[in-house]
Amino acid sequence: MEDAVRRRAAFELGLSVDMIECVAPEFGYVARDASGIQENEHCPVFIARAASDLSLNPDEVAQAQWTTASELALAAAKAPWAFSPWLVEHLPQVLPHLPGGGHDNGVGRGAGEREHA
Repeated sequence: MEDAVRRRAAFELGLSVDMIECVAPEFGYVARDASGIQENEHCPVFIARAASDLSLNPDEVAQAQWTTASELALAAAKAPWAFSPWLVEHLPQVLPHLPGGGHDNGVGRGAGEREHA
């Protein structure tokens, strides 16, 4: 699975990654998009450390932004509609595994390290 994570990160983000860890092996979701298409998927969730700069594949990714775990948690709580339904759903499971993603203040510790999702 780690090879697949590396391939997808390289293809979609132009990103080399290391320190890959599966943090939600049983995650799955059901979601319907605005066009009415419904997804019902089993998607283990992995985290990794970026080992290069981003170079987004425009056919796969519209935009990306580096952030902290606590900033992401706060944004997802305040504007869940701005994120994919599956990110909002699995974020509470993933946060404890990210630097600064603890639950000290209900959102995260807000460590200065930058994270990506």
